[in-house]
Amino acid sequence: MTSGEFNGNKFTLNDDGTITIVMKDGRVIQRSPDGNVHSSVPNVKSVGIHNIVDIKTYSLVRHEGLTLHNIEFNDGGIVSFAFDSDGHVENATTQGAATKITPDGQILYAMRSRGFPDEPRH
Repeated sequence: MTSGEFNGNKFTLNDDGTITIVMKDGRVIQRSPDGNVHSSVPNVKSVGIHNIVDIKTYSLVRHEGLTLHNIEFNDGGIVSFAFDSDGHVENATTQGAATKITPDGQILYAMRSRGFPDEPRH
């Protein structure tokens, strides 16, 4: 395990290849070796899609007080997130999709192949 700090953000590279970043504002981002990302963002204010034309499929399911959103992008990337009845994000995961999380609590998803115009693609 290797850990360090940069600009007040703490990162850990675990023996299994997982990278965990704890941002100074409390956000936690974890990336697995296969590229899947799980995020924990306190006080999420909004969740959005960068470009709606990139959506291949979308489903919404309500179950046991949660509203579950599942999105597949044209390039195969998948986004899943769930809100509770008060509008708080309970869970957000991505697989093969670009994610942008702002310090003020906004989460934005995009096709990985297109990314965000103001940032380099990963």
